[in-house]
Amino acid sequence: MLRFEIPDWVWGFLFGIVVTAFVAAVTFKYLSSPLEIFGDHAAEWWLVAGTLLLALFGLYQAVISGRTARRQLRAYVNVEPLGINPFSGSNSILGHVAFHNTGQVWAKNVRTWIDIKLDQDGHLSAEALSPDEAKLEGKNIIGPRAKIPRGTRDIPIPKNGWLYVWGMVRYDDGFTKDRVTRFCHRYPCAKLTPHPEGGSRIDCEHARYHEHGNDAD
Repeated sequence: MLRFEIPDWVWGFLFGIVVTAFVAAVTFKYLSSPLEIFGDHAAEWWLVAGTLLLALFGLYQAVISGRTARRQLRAYVNVEPLGINPFSGSNSILGHVAFHNTGQVWAKNVRTWIDIKLDQDGHLSAEALSPDEAKLEGKNIIGPRAKIPRGTRDIPIPKNGWLYVWGMVRYDDGFTKDRVTRFCHRYPCAKLTPHPEGGSRIDCEHARYHEHGNDAD
């Protein structure tokens, strides 16, 4: 499922509120004057306290900067439709996709699974399009901005209905975190046309991302 992450500026805002509320509570609830807390060395101790707060804020900024850098640099693998194509010019077809790393670091330990399904319903449910993780294969890498193509098994050329090219990919995002992308591309059999070299095809421009089966983290 898609994951919701709280933006960093919200965490910064909440951090500022907590620090301000703490200082205000100590000052106004327990003291008649802010200087009473440190007695004769109030100025020096307030300087120390301020320095500690600045150090904590600097640490917080470093943590947030690291998280932001990871999000900006990490590997992102999406799955692009490459159409329905003839299988060796015969009376069968197969679906093709491209696993595309749009991130700025290498996607590692890439494992994929892809299949094709014919159905007369153009609105298959999510339950009918649940990938089987046990069938994931491979241990590949995809460079930044690079693509690797993959094809499904072949099936007989249908006369009508809808073709679903679906599956999933798991990979390490470059920061040792396991990621997953699930995909489902839907093609209308009404768009099947003869291929110049024999067989039939559906151009990728007729692919649609199905309302179910597409998810990523």
